[in-house]
Amino acid sequence: GSTASFDQDISELEENKKYRLTVRNITYPTEELVINRIKKSEDFNTGSWTKSGIAVTSNDTTAIDGTNADKIFAYSSINYCRQNIQTNTGEPMAVSVYVKRDSANSFNVKVFKDSITVDLVNYTATGSAKMSNVQIKEINDGWYRVSGIYTPTATSVYSYGIESITSGTGLWLWGFQVQRNPEVSLYLRNDSSTQDSHSHVNTDLRTVENLMIYSDDLSNSAWNK
Repeated sequence: GSTASFDQDISELEENKKYRLTVRNITYPTEELVINRIKKSEDFNTGSWTKSGIAVTSNDTTAIDGTNADKIFAYSSINYCRQNIQTNTGEPMAVSVYVKRDSANSFNVKVFKDSITVDLVNYTATGSAKMSNVQIKEINDGWYRVSGIYTPTATSVYSYGIESITSGTGLWLWGFQVQRNPEVSLYLRNDSSTQDSHSHVNTDLRTVENLMIYSDDLSNSAWNK
Protein backbone atom coordinates (compact mmCIF):
# COMPACT_ATOMS: atom_id res chain seq x y z
CA GLY A 1 0.00 0.00 0.00
CA SER A 2 0.90 3.67 0.03
CA THR A 3 2.38 5.48 3.02
CA ALA A 4 1.76 9.11 3.97
CA SER A 5 3.95 11.06 6.41
CA PHE A 6 2.80 14.14 8.34
CA ASP A 7 4.81 16.73 10.22
CA GLN A 8 2.35 19.02 11.95
CA ASP A 9 1.97 19.98 15.60
CA ILE A 10 -1.55 19.90 17.02
CA SER A 11 -1.97 21.79 20.29
CA GLU A 12 -4.64 22.79 22.77
CA LEU A 13 -6.36 19.42 22.79
CA GLU A 14 -8.42 18.54 25.82
CA GLU A 15 -7.66 15.35 27.68
CA ASN A 16 -10.13 12.43 27.31
CA LYS A 17 -11.98 14.15 24.49
CA LYS A 18 -12.45 12.63 21.04
CA TYR A 19 -11.38 14.57 17.94
CA ARG A 20 -11.81 13.92 14.23
CA LEU A 21 -8.78 14.61 12.02
CA THR A 22 -9.59 15.47 8.40
CA VAL A 23 -6.81 15.73 5.83
CA ARG A 24 -7.56 17.11 2.38
CA ASN A 25 -5.74 17.56 -0.94
CA ILE A 26 -3.52 14.50 -0.62
CA THR A 27 -2.44 12.81 -3.82
CA TYR A 28 -1.12 9.27 -3.94
CA PRO A 29 -0.23 6.72 -6.64
CA THR A 30 -3.00 4.54 -7.98
CA GLU A 31 -2.37 0.83 -7.50
CA GLU A 32 -3.72 -2.02 -9.56
CA LEU A 33 -3.83 -5.74 -8.92
CA VAL A 34 -1.87 -7.58 -11.61
CA ILE A 35 -2.44 -11.31 -12.03
CA ASN A 36 -0.26 -13.34 -14.39
CA ARG A 37 -2.12 -16.53 -15.26
CA ILE A 38 0.85 -18.15 -17.00
CA LYS A 39 2.66 -20.70 -14.85
CA LYS A 40 6.50 -20.75 -14.87
CA SER A 41 6.44 -17.59 -16.97
CA GLU A 42 10.22 -17.52 -17.52
CA ASP A 43 11.02 -21.25 -17.53
CA PHE A 44 9.91 -22.83 -20.81
CA ASN A 45 11.70 -26.10 -20.08
CA THR A 46 9.22 -27.27 -17.45
CA GLY A 47 6.12 -29.43 -17.54
CA SER A 48 3.94 -26.34 -17.24
CA TRP A 49 4.51 -25.83 -20.97
CA THR A 50 3.25 -28.26 -23.62
CA LYS A 51 5.86 -28.42 -26.40
CA SER A 52 6.27 -29.94 -29.82
CA GLY A 53 8.89 -29.50 -32.54
CA ILE A 54 11.16 -27.37 -30.38
CA ALA A 55 14.20 -27.79 -28.14
CA VAL A 56 14.62 -25.54 -25.10
CA THR A 57 18.04 -24.53 -23.78
CA SER A 58 17.57 -23.16 -20.29
CA ASN A 59 19.36 -20.00 -19.11
CA ASP A 60 21.06 -19.47 -22.46
CA THR A 61 21.35 -15.67 -22.45
CA THR A 62 20.79 -12.59 -20.28
CA ALA A 63 17.21 -11.35 -19.91
CA ILE A 64 16.24 -7.69 -19.70
CA ASP A 65 16.40 -7.65 -15.90
CA GLY A 66 19.79 -9.34 -15.65
CA THR A 67 18.40 -12.83 -14.94
CA ASN A 68 18.49 -15.66 -17.48
CA ALA A 69 16.37 -16.39 -20.55
CA ASP A 70 15.73 -19.62 -22.45
CA LYS A 71 16.55 -20.31 -26.07
CA ILE A 72 13.81 -21.90 -28.18
CA PHE A 73 15.02 -23.78 -31.28
CA ALA A 74 12.56 -25.13 -33.86
CA TYR A 75 13.59 -28.41 -35.47
CA SER A 76 10.24 -28.95 -37.20
CA SER A 77 7.99 -26.75 -39.31
CA ILE A 78 5.15 -27.63 -36.93
CA ASN A 79 6.22 -26.31 -33.55
CA TYR A 80 4.70 -24.76 -30.45
CA CYS A 81 5.12 -24.06 -26.74
CA ARG A 82 1.87 -23.29 -24.92
CA GLN A 83 -0.39 -23.49 -21.86
CA ASN A 84 -4.14 -23.84 -21.40
CA ILE A 85 -6.10 -21.11 -19.59
CA GLN A 86 -9.82 -20.75 -18.88
CA THR A 87 -11.21 -17.97 -21.11
CA ASN A 88 -14.66 -16.38 -20.91
CA THR A 89 -16.89 -14.87 -23.59
CA GLY A 90 -16.30 -11.15 -24.08
CA GLU A 91 -13.66 -10.92 -21.33
CA PRO A 92 -10.51 -9.32 -22.80
CA MET A 93 -7.24 -11.17 -22.30
CA ALA A 94 -4.00 -9.17 -22.36
CA VAL A 95 -1.15 -11.24 -23.79
CA SER A 96 2.52 -10.30 -23.84
CA VAL A 97 5.98 -11.84 -24.13
CA TYR A 98 9.57 -10.67 -24.44
CA VAL A 99 11.58 -11.97 -27.39
CA LYS A 100 15.08 -11.60 -28.74
CA ARG A 101 16.09 -12.80 -32.17
CA ASP A 102 18.79 -15.42 -32.67
CA SER A 103 18.37 -16.72 -36.22
CA ALA A 104 14.57 -16.92 -36.53
CA ASN A 105 12.90 -14.63 -39.06
CA SER A 106 9.42 -14.90 -37.59
CA PHE A 107 7.10 -16.62 -35.13
CA ASN A 108 3.53 -16.34 -33.84
CA VAL A 109 2.17 -15.46 -30.43
CA LYS A 110 -0.79 -17.83 -30.32
CA VAL A 111 -4.19 -17.54 -28.64
CA PHE A 112 -6.45 -20.47 -29.60
CA LYS A 113 -7.13 -20.00 -33.34
CA ASP A 114 -5.94 -16.39 -33.40
CA SER A 115 -2.42 -15.05 -33.32
CA ILE A 116 0.05 -12.18 -33.54
CA THR A 117 2.49 -12.70 -36.40
CA VAL A 118 5.88 -11.27 -35.48
CA ASP A 119 8.48 -10.34 -38.11
CA LEU A 120 11.87 -10.47 -36.36
CA VAL A 121 13.72 -8.98 -39.33
CA ASN A 122 11.72 -5.78 -39.62
CA TYR A 123 10.31 -5.93 -36.08
CA THR A 124 6.65 -5.63 -36.96
CA ALA A 125 3.65 -7.35 -35.38
CA THR A 126 0.28 -8.02 -37.03
CA GLY A 127 -2.77 -9.39 -35.24
CA SER A 128 -5.57 -11.56 -36.58
CA ALA A 129 -9.28 -10.66 -36.38
CA LYS A 130 -9.85 -11.02 -32.63
CA MET A 131 -6.57 -9.36 -31.63
CA SER A 132 -6.48 -5.61 -30.94
CA ASN A 133 -3.94 -3.05 -29.77
CA VAL A 134 -1.11 -5.18 -31.14
CA GLN A 135 2.32 -3.73 -30.42
CA ILE A 136 6.01 -4.58 -30.61
CA LYS A 137 8.18 -2.37 -28.45
CA GLU A 138 11.97 -2.28 -28.25
CA ILE A 139 13.26 -2.67 -24.68
CA ASN A 140 17.06 -3.08 -24.66
CA ASP A 141 19.95 -5.23 -25.87
CA GLY A 142 17.93 -6.70 -28.76
CA TRP A 143 14.89 -7.51 -26.61
CA TYR A 144 11.37 -6.58 -27.71
CA ARG A 145 8.02 -6.90 -25.98
CA VAL A 146 5.17 -8.18 -28.15
CA SER A 147 1.65 -7.61 -26.84
CA GLY A 148 -2.00 -7.56 -27.80
CA ILE A 149 -5.55 -7.87 -26.47
CA TYR A 150 -7.61 -10.94 -27.34
CA THR A 151 -11.41 -10.80 -27.06
CA PRO A 152 -12.94 -14.30 -27.04
CA THR A 153 -16.37 -15.07 -28.46
CA ALA A 154 -16.85 -18.29 -26.49
CA THR A 155 -16.17 -19.64 -23.02
CA SER A 156 -13.64 -22.44 -23.08
CA VAL A 157 -10.11 -23.49 -22.18
CA TYR A 158 -7.83 -21.86 -24.76
CA SER A 159 -4.15 -22.36 -25.46
CA TYR A 160 -1.71 -19.44 -25.09
CA GLY A 161 1.91 -19.47 -26.17
CA ILE A 162 4.12 -19.32 -29.24
CA GLU A 163 4.27 -21.32 -32.46
CA SER A 164 5.47 -21.36 -36.07
CA ILE A 165 9.08 -20.38 -35.45
CA THR A 166 10.97 -20.56 -38.74
CA SER A 167 12.10 -24.21 -38.93
CA GLY A 168 15.81 -24.74 -38.28
CA THR A 169 16.15 -21.42 -36.43
CA GLY A 170 15.83 -20.11 -32.90
CA LEU A 171 15.02 -17.19 -30.64
CA TRP A 172 15.21 -16.29 -26.97
CA LEU A 173 12.05 -15.99 -24.92
CA TRP A 174 11.31 -14.50 -21.49
CA GLY A 175 8.42 -13.28 -19.40
CA PHE A 176 5.19 -14.60 -20.92
CA GLN A 177 2.12 -12.99 -19.37
CA VAL A 178 -1.64 -13.47 -19.72
CA GLN A 179 -4.11 -11.30 -17.79
CA ARG A 180 -7.88 -10.96 -17.70
CA ASN A 181 -7.59 -7.27 -18.45
CA PRO A 182 -8.40 -4.87 -21.32
CA GLU A 183 -4.84 -3.51 -21.36
CA VAL A 184 -1.30 -4.80 -20.91
CA SER A 185 0.35 -3.99 -17.58
CA LEU A 186 3.87 -4.12 -16.25
CA TYR A 187 5.24 -7.66 -16.34
CA LEU A 188 4.83 -9.81 -13.21
CA ARG A 189 7.00 -12.92 -12.84
CA ASN A 190 5.34 -16.21 -11.90
CA ASP A 191 7.65 -18.92 -10.58
CA SER A 192 4.80 -21.22 -9.56
CA SER A 193 3.73 -24.28 -11.53
CA THR A 194 0.31 -24.43 -9.85
CA GLN A 195 -0.82 -20.90 -8.88
CA ASP A 196 -1.39 -17.57 -10.63
CA SER A 197 0.90 -14.78 -9.44
CA HIS A 198 -0.69 -11.76 -7.74
CA SER A 199 0.77 -8.36 -6.92
CA HIS A 200 -0.31 -4.74 -6.61
CA VAL A 201 1.66 -2.40 -8.86
CA ASN A 202 1.90 1.37 -8.94
CA THR A 203 0.18 2.30 -12.18
CA ASP A 204 2.09 5.60 -12.26
CA LEU A 205 5.13 3.44 -13.04
CA ARG A 206 3.40 1.86 -16.01
CA THR A 207 5.28 4.01 -18.53
CA VAL A 208 8.66 3.79 -16.76
CA GLU A 209 11.15 1.23 -18.02
CA ASN A 210 14.78 1.03 -16.98
CA LEU A 211 16.87 0.30 -20.07
CA MET A 212 20.03 -0.41 -18.06
CA ILE A 213 20.79 -4.03 -17.27
CA TYR A 214 22.50 -4.72 -13.92
CA SER A 215 21.40 -1.24 -12.88
CA ASP A 216 22.18 -1.93 -9.21
CA ASP A 217 25.40 -3.88 -9.75
CA LEU A 218 28.14 -1.63 -11.09
CA SER A 219 30.73 -4.37 -10.58
CA ASN A 220 29.16 -6.43 -13.38
CA SER A 221 31.02 -6.71 -16.69
CA ALA A 222 28.02 -5.16 -18.46
CA TRP A 223 29.49 -1.83 -17.32
CA ASN A 224 32.58 -0.54 -19.14
CA LYS A 225 34.90 0.81 -16.50
